[in-house]
Amino acid sequence: MELEVKNIIFGTVRDLILGQQPEKWIAISTEIYENLDRLNPTICEDGDTGKIAFGSADRRMKIRTARFLTRKLHLNSGFLNDVQIRAIQIHIDEILFGDIVQTYISTGLDIGNNYQDCIGGDSCMTGPSGYVGLYVDNPDTYSQLIMKRGNDSARAMIVKLDNGKYMLDRIYTNAEDLTEKMKNYADYQGWIIGYDEEMPEDKTQFIVTGLSYTDGEVPYQDTLEFGRVRNGLLDLMADSCHDYEFTTDGTNGYVNGAAYNCCGCGEGISEEDYWSFDDGIYCECCFMQVAFTCNYCGESHARDDSKHISDTDQYVCKFCSDHHFAYCEDCGEYFSTGEVQYIESAEKNICNDCLDQYYRECIDCNEFFEKNDMVELENDDEVCKECREIEL
Repeated sequence: MELEVKNIIFGTVRDLILGQQPEKWIAISTEIYENLDRLNPTICEDGDTGKIAFGSADRRMKIRTARFLTRKLHLNSGFLNDVQIRAIQIHIDEILFGDIVQTYISTGLDIGNNYQDCIGGDSCMTGPSGYVGLYVDNPDTYSQLIMKRGNDSARAMIVKLDNGKYMLDRIYTNAEDLTEKMKNYADYQGWIIGYDEEMPEDKTQFIVTGLSYTDGEVPYQDTLEFGRVRNGLLDLMADSCHDYEFTTDGTNGYVNGAAYNCCGCGEGISEEDYWSFDDGIYCECCFMQVAFTCNYCGESHARDDSKHISDTDQYVCKFCSDHHFAYCEDCGEYFSTGEVQYIESAEKNICNDCLDQYYRECIDCNEFFEKNDMVELENDDEVCKECREIEL
C-alpha cells in the first residue's frame, strides 16, 4: 500500500501538469518523486479518511491531503494554483477513500466546536465566536447535522418547530455535492428543508416559542429571521406576519437591536447610541471613562488629554487649549483669550481673577504690579515703587 499511495499521488500530479504544462513537469518531476520517496506516504492506520500519513516508521504523522500537497510537496510554490491543487486532492481522495461520507448529529457544546473547526466552510459564525448559547440552552429544539468526506464537510441546523415538525435550516458547505446529500438525508427523515428555493411559500407555521436565551449568545438565524421577547423568553419565526420586534440577522449575539459590543463592558449598543474612540466602540458610560469630546473641535480624545476652560466650564483637547485659549501662569487654569492678559512687570500671562486678587494698578503709569511692589499713598491711592521714587 505504501508504494501504491506514492504512485497515486505522483501519477495524479503528473497527469495534470503534463497535460497542461509539460515543460514544467520535466523541471519538477524528479524533485516531487524524491520528496514522495522520502516522506513515504500511506493511508492512516487508524482509518482517518481525507488525510495522508507520512514520515519515518518510528515517527508517523498525518495531515489533510491538500496540506500534504502544499506543505510537504510544495506544489503551490510557483507550480500549481489553488484550483489545480483542489482538483488533485479530490482525485486522490476518491481513489484512496472512495465516496465515504461520515454523517452525525451534534448537540450542545459540540455545535460550538463545529463552528470553531470551520466545518462546512467559513461564515459569520465560524471561529471562536462564542455566540451559541441559544443552542446549548435549548437542546430539545436545536441540533446540527454534520457531513464529512475527507477534506470536505457540510453543516446545517436542525430546528424542532412548535408544530412538532423538524426543519433543516440553511446548508453551509465547502463541497456543493454535499448539499444534495444533506437534502436527501433530510427527505429520508421527513424533515422540512428551509432556506431554499424549494421551501414552501407558506412559512407562517415556521415558528419556535419560549426559548431560553442570554443576550449576547444568540447566533445569527437564517430561516427564522424574525424575533420577539415575551416574558423573558425568545420567540423566533420565519414570516413577518407575526408580531415581531426585531430581525435576527445580527452577528454579535444580541437580539435587542445591538449593532456593536462595547469595548469596555461588553454590552450591546445600538446603531444610534455608540461612541467611537481610538478604533474602539463604546457605550456612553464607558466612553466617558476613557475619553471625551472636545467642545471646540468636536473630536474624541483620551480623557487624560482634556483641559478645563474655567470661565466657560467646558473641556477641550490639549491642541485646542494651546492654540485657541489662554493659560494663566499664576493659577494654572485655561481661559478664553479675553480673560487673560500679559502683565509686563511679572512677565507672564495672568487671568482676570488672579489679577484682581494679587495685583494692583499704579495710578501714575497705569501698569499692574504685585501687591508687595506697590506703595500706598495718604489718600489710599497706590503707586508702584518705581513711580514713587520718581515723585520723590
